[in-house]
Amino acid sequence: DAIYLGRLGCASKALVILGEPLHSIESVYRRYSVDHINKWREYARKAPYSRLLRLSHLWMEIQFARQDTTGLTFYVNSWLRAKNEQNWPEIRLVTTKTLYDHAADHAQFLGVSNPRALRLFRQLSYNPKPFQTTAPPAVQAIFNPIKTRILQLESQPEVKG
Repeated sequence: DAIYLGRLGCASKALVILGEPLHSIESVYRRYSVDHINKWREYARKAPYSRLLRLSHLWMEIQFARQDTTGLTFYVNSWLRAKNEQNWPEIRLVTTKTLYDHAADHAQFLGVSNPRALRLFRQLSYNPKPFQTTAPPAVQAIFNPIKTRILQLESQPEVKG
């Protein structure tokens, strides 16, 4: 149960952004087809999807399996566990909302100290476009538990307001 850091194996800090699961799947699928999803699957020790896989077929597979087959849940849970491990770098897990709402604090956490740069981070605000998933209700229900765990990050007092 480890997260492969690749070239970042020596990092002393990590900021991990976790978004709404279905939005994350649809967003990376739209931009990268299954390439990024296959990275999640690799970490979960699952065979890669065919590059020809359609998103609608992915939803059907998840619905038939009655569980997340993308590896996203494994990925998120791995970071949630790693955050509490003593032998890992200092990890800060944030949602997209808390990333923007506390951008300057996160920048300082990662080592940004330039006052001008921090002023720019303070000007950021979370203003998302409405998202409507294409996943069927049965698939949405499968991701509700991990979605709840991600949203709980917003109430954790990790950030200095």
